[in-house]
Order: sequence, then C-alpha cells, then structure tokens
Amino acid sequence: MIGIALFLLSAEPGEAYVPFGIDSMNMRMVGYLVDTSRNGFWRLAVTEDMNYAYTYDAYLVIIDMRDKENPRIARVIDSIKPWALLVKDTLLFLIWNHFTICDISDPLNPVPIGHCDSVYGREDLIYLEGLNRVCIADWKVTIIDVSNPTSPKPTCTVTLGGTVPQACYVPPYLYVIKSDTPYSHAYIFELKVNPDSLKLLNRIDHWTPNNWDYGTRTIAAWKDDSSGRTYLYCLGGTVCYVFDVTDPLDPITVNYGKMDPTCNLSRVDGHLLYSRSGWLGQHKDGITICDPKMDPAFFPIVGFYRWSELGGEFWDIWDLRPKNGWIFVSATLHNFRDEMVGASFGIFYTPLGAPGTSICIPETFRVVVTYPGPRLCLTLYSKSNVSLSLYDAGGRLAIRKDLGRLNPGSHAIPLGHNLAQGVYFLQVNINEKRFLEKVVIK
Repeated sequence: MIGIALFLLSAEPGEAYVPFGIDSMNMRMVGYLVDTSRNGFWRLAVTEDMNYAYTYDAYLVIIDMRDKENPRIARVIDSIKPWALLVKDTLLFLIWNHFTICDISDPLNPVPIGHCDSVYGREDLIYLEGLNRVCIADWKVTIIDVSNPTSPKPTCTVTLGGTVPQACYVPPYLYVIKSDTPYSHAYIFELKVNPDSLKLLNRIDHWTPNNWDYGTRTIAAWKDDSSGRTYLYCLGGTVCYVFDVTDPLDPITVNYGKMDPTCNLSRVDGHLLYSRSGWLGQHKDGITICDPKMDPAFFPIVGFYRWSELGGEFWDIWDLRPKNGWIFVSATLHNFRDEMVGASFGIFYTPLGAPGTSICIPETFRVVVTYPGPRLCLTLYSKSNVSLSLYDAGGRLAIRKDLGRLNPGSHAIPLGHNLAQGVYFLQVNINEKRFLEKVVIK
C-alpha cells in the first residue's frame, strides 16, 4: 500500500502554507478529555505503567488513564503548584517554589519525601539515565543527586545567562539550547559524576535571529547504534538545524532549512523523533513523527496527526510524551479565532513505535519552495519507478519529469526556477499508483 502526504512550505516567514490530503497517517487518537473550566494543561509526566499522568493548570492535576479511550481527571491537589514534572519509577520530581520529590507508590496520593529549597526552575526537567541524577534547565543548568530521594543534593550548576527551554542527554554528553538572546545557541557538556562536573566542550553559534517565526526552542539528540554516530536536532519556528555531534569538539552541520510543518517541541523515543507541528495555513497544531534512521538529515515524515476530528477547535500543545507507541499530549484548547477556551489532554497510538511491530510505511513527498526554485522532496521506502507532472490552474502542463527507477531513501528533485505564484496541480506516479494533489505557491 502506498500513501502520500504533501505539504507546501512558504518561501518567506509569515507566508502561510496549506497542507492537503489526509488528516492522519500511521497515527490515531485513542481518547481525550476537555475541561473548559481550566486555562490549559501545561507540562506533563506519565507513570511507568502508563496508567496515570500528572500535569497542571494552576495546580497539580492527576489524570487516570487506565481506560485509554476515556481518560478522566481523578484528582486536583491545590497545595502543589508545579512548573515542570518528571516521573521515574515510583518517584515524581517537581519544580515549583523549590525542587521536590514525591513518592507515588499510590499514584493518586503523592507524598513529598525530599526537597531542595535553594533550587528553582520552570523550563525543563530530565532524568539522567544510569547516574541517579536529575537535570533542571532554566536560565542555568543544575545537576541534582537523587540517589537518596529523601535528601536530594545539587552537585553542580552552570549559568548560561538566558532561558534554556529544553535539554537532552546521550551519555556521556548533555545538550542544552539557549533561546532568548538575539541568536540561539546549543551547548554541549561532558557530564561526569563522583565528583560531579559539567565541562563545556562546545557552543554552536551563528543561528538565524531568534523570534517567534524562526526561534529554535527545542533540542533532541539521537544516536544511530548501527553507525555509532550521534545527531543533534535543534528545531523551532520554521527552521531546523541538524548537527553530527559524534565528535563534540567538531560538530558538522548536515542540514539547515525550513521545517514543514513548523515545530517548537520535540522528543525522541527509540529511533523516532516526535514533534509538535504547526499547520500555519489552517491555524492548527498537530503531531509529526519522523524516522531519522531513514535519513538523519532529511526528517522523513512517517506519521502525523491533525486536529480536524475536533471540528472548530484546535490544540496548542505544551508537552508530549512518547512511550512504546503511545503518545500523551497536554495542551490548551482554542477556537479558530485563536481564543483559549479550555484545557485538553489526549492519548494517541502509532504502531511505528510499538516494540516488535513490523508495518509497511507509505512513501511520502513534499514540495519545498526555496531559492532559486521549488523542489520535490521525496522519501521512498522501496525501489520505485517515479515520474511527475505539474499543471497550472488552467490545466496547462508546466513541468514533466521521468525520474526513472529510484533507490530507497530521500531524493530532492528541482521543479524549475520560473514558476509564477498561483494554484498548481501536481501528479506524482509511483510504480502503478497515480496521485494528484493541489499545490499553492504564494
């Protein structure tokens, strides 16, 4: 079975692109809840058994997910007002007025057992696997020893002088992104314990000026076990940067370009990169799944979901947590006048991330408008015969190309330098299948 996903990316910031075609691919919504009495659900943490989620509006909210089709708010604790949350085993880590550890052996009754009064943050909180350490990212990066949950101890701190919205860890390196200066920067630290130290190895500079259209605010790292290479993804707004950081002292830029769809939140689970994606032309958020294993630099889209099922409302995603094929999402709920009307929480499933699952992934393509002309970006998962024809709104043939038999992987095919603005229809032939999609160039 062959499927097509087509996206048109704007040539300049602020110009809308319009996605066409199906509303989901390799992904489905299992259940969701909406609470119009709340202003939104923000950061999110999920228990190891995926039966409970912790989020917050003004207060800590516990969601019972044992029935995945009908999640429900089980409890609200108004004495806890967190900014960031993290679950590891039977412990809930929270940042609010201070860093707190709660015992959640009873998931509905978190019991505070340890805290650090001197530690504060509100951006990101990650667990450093194998080290019994937690990293807090804010305007500074703090490492906390949690080997004794009743007596957590900050061990080292690095001040970066700007907001650090996200961090990630691929042993032995900690990667953080700083985003509120005129330019965004990625920092690579070597993390050692006993005694703890954060050694700055590199800072990656000279990025596009940071603003709401372009600002890179999310960072994710993925290690290809087959090649031993590590890739760093710095995404946000409508731009993406991919660096090969196998040698942290000599990062290699392997991709810089505009994202379609836009992205400002990403997390890695297994070999898949899950991102919050903004569909600018329709003022919708969605979730996009990319498989860097196919091509670490190209972002091959293997799954996505958009909010069309919810009719006149869309979700402004604040956090997403993927785990073994399940994706948990916290968000604010908006109408199409972009007015916030409540809080929303969703449970999604993709067979792409399920352990031991083998499925057929459809081919995907997209049209990207960049100087000096648009190109067709095509991802093939098997050797295929490919040809294309582009027609204007009057049905006149503008371009025809017979690409022959292409190998699996990513391909970029120029469409020409002299296409005027307007509506076109792109016909793509892959083997015996023919697809016709509308394309708008603005």
